[in-house]
Amino acid sequence: MLRKKMLVLYNFSRQDERILSYLVENYLDRKSVRITLLHVYTALQKYTQLRRGAGEGPSFKGAGQKTGMRITEFRKKEEELQRISSYLQDEGFSPEQISILFTPKVNSLAQDIVDIVGEQGYNTVLLCYGPVKAKYFLAERLEDKLLNKLKDKEIIFLT
Repeated sequence: MLRKKMLVLYNFSRQDERILSYLVENYLDRKSVRITLLHVYTALQKYTQLRRGAGEGPSFKGAGQKTGMRITEFRKKEEELQRISSYLQDEGFSPEQISILFTPKVNSLAQDIVDIVGEQGYNTVLLCYGPVKAKYFLAERLEDKLLNKLKDKEIIFLT
């Protein structure tokens, strides 16, 4: 029996809630499916400024409150991914079928997904397709980048 190893991009949007229904409706009875819920966040150093004063080491001046809020936000999102994992298990998936990957963005989101798919051997990527804002219409979108770079993988876009 072939194993389906799915990487599911989850960004905590209203559109992403449809992913959960899709997984339950289409993969609940398939014991060979392994699902990894992925959330890629912008690393903390992007939100803080590293400043050096004369004769002193690096310090994060003026970033304490913002950094604290970001850390709290990260924790809440990671806890929410845990709740989503528990929800899927309550629906009938086994704990061995569901895992979580909460990771900082290293490159672009598309490149990070491509790297994760290559390194960890996923054969399916699942994500929600959101409406495109007019100002981004001409820019290359995440969906286009994934289609170009993951030609030998199954990519599922929920609309």
